[in-house]
Amino acid sequence: MFSKIKARLLLMTILVCLLSTLLNFCFLLNHEAQIENARDMWLSADTSGTIWLESDRQQEIHVSHHAPLHWMHCLYCGINLIVMVLGICGAFWMYRRQKVSRSETQPAATLSENGLDQIVRSLYLAVEMKDSYTAGHTERVAQYALAIYDQMDESQKRMLPRNDLRYAGLLHDIGKVAIPDHILQKEGKLTPEEYEIVKLHPTTGADMVEQIESLAHISRGIRYHHERWDGRGYPHQLKGEEIPLMGRILAVADTFDAMISTRSYRQAVSAQAAYKEVLRCSHTQFDPQIVECFKKAYEKGALQVKKPGSE
Repeated sequence: MFSKIKARLLLMTILVCLLSTLLNFCFLLNHEAQIENARDMWLSADTSGTIWLESDRQQEIHVSHHAPLHWMHCLYCGINLIVMVLGICGAFWMYRRQKVSRSETQPAATLSENGLDQIVRSLYLAVEMKDSYTAGHTERVAQYALAIYDQMDESQKRMLPRNDLRYAGLLHDIGKVAIPDHILQKEGKLTPEEYEIVKLHPTTGADMVEQIESLAHISRGIRYHHERWDGRGYPHQLKGEEIPLMGRILAVADTFDAMISTRSYRQAVSAQAAYKEVLRCSHTQFDPQIVECFKKAYEKGALQVKKPGSE
């Protein structure tokens, strides 16, 4: 769509062209009329019944019509020239105004993006400060998710902006701030009741992010990153492509990092073992297409997996 400035510029150009065409058309009509009038005078008879000679016709046309015709020609051309100059100046002014406007708004847009990065960083650091076991987890999940994304087809990428996936990866566990410390940091296995409380964190996190206007659109990835391809996940037991693409990518990235990271209730496994487990869960827990992209990223070394305890 045209911006308002572009629309005005186009309208001004059209008006200039129309005025120029109209003036030239009026001049041609006037010129043709005077030529026709001169021809009639040349052929007309005087009161004595004689026909004007060629010399008389040239003299009469020169005296009666040449000067007015020349004056009108100069007037029309002068007005046409003024209109064209004004139109060009106006178009140039509008172009400069648009260029200045863009240069003024660009820093604001950059500042807004930087401000959004700071908000996201503050939020996910709040989770990591609450649970020492998850230190670095959100950044790694975002990294793995982007590595998977980079292996996807262009048609799939058009469905999901890369930066949205990054923000969702960094905030996927933000809902854990609402989990009591004695549950989040518990040594050993959770009770069924405690596990049900933990399972609320995707919904809680999505509800929190929805309150931030600039981030509300990524809440679907946060809400559904624990759904399963076979429909046995939570919170809504979505199945297959009912799960948003963002959620399907985060599910693989989150599970992979969870397996290679030490938790209060278990030790980390090797990256190779975690890789094989992700492949084994294709078509059941994970979207097979996303698993295929994960496989490509892993084999290319794009995941940049660190050994447990190296951080």
